[in-house]
Amino acid sequence: MRFLILLVALLCVASPAAAEWSSSPVTNLTVCSAANSQFQDYVISDGVGGAYVAWVDPRSGGIYHLYAQHYDGRGNALWAANGLSIGSLTTFQGELVACGDGVGGLILAWRDDRNAGVTGTDIYVQRLNSSGAALWTANGLAVCTAANTQQFPKIVSDGAGGVFVAWSDWRDSATWNDVCAQHVLSGGTMAWTANGRRVQRDRDAAARLAGPGWLRWCRRVVDRLAQLRDDGHRPLRAAHHEHRRSAVDPQWPRDLQCRR
Repeated sequence: MRFLILLVALLCVASPAAAEWSSSPVTNLTVCSAANSQFQDYVISDGVGGAYVAWVDPRSGGIYHLYAQHYDGRGNALWAANGLSIGSLTTFQGELVACGDGVGGLILAWRDDRNAGVTGTDIYVQRLNSSGAALWTANGLAVCTAANTQQFPKIVSDGAGGVFVAWSDWRDSATWNDVCAQHVLSGGTMAWTANGRRVQRDRDAAARLAGPGWLRWCRRVVDRLAQLRDDGHRPLRAAHHEHRRSAVDPQWPRDLQCRR
């Protein structure tokens, strides 16, 4: 069994009677000591001195599920011991990514296998408030349930309780990989086309996904999405010269084309 731990850099020594953070820089706070290994962990600031921690966890029969914990500024765990389960389904949840929601909460996105036998793997998201209450659909909000495989989500907060999501999408072909994106608003509604807007077609999907180029490209995509904010005021050129002119459909710059 491997413990999931949170490394904490202390700026001052807190009173042991009032805090859970260790006063020693070589002693770490145990976030989860459940069975099996915990991994793919994220640490996200809550904006008020505390932190959210999210991870993938196979404690229940070896099936990967998502868990999260919230710590206040003194290092006290605010949610369930060993983490709050994100949903109650028994199917696979993996490829976790996380970010703050811009207003003190936490947003998670992941690849989900609940409909794998029907539509393939899909992309889901969930938003939690500081108390751990799910603000979107129970067991996760579906971002894309198109045919075939959707995977490798990347996200960035829109700064107002919503999130931009980009992912790898095989809906049109077993050999052609698209990059699709969606803007999920704070209330859990989709701002763009159902199942996402295609922003890139990749002829060399397997090679790109196996290397670091995909990750670098996707980070640039979500960073650009965060800058656009759907205001329609930036005259940017689209990837592959495909112009997007709607106020709710951002225009993609040429330099966001996928490269190895």
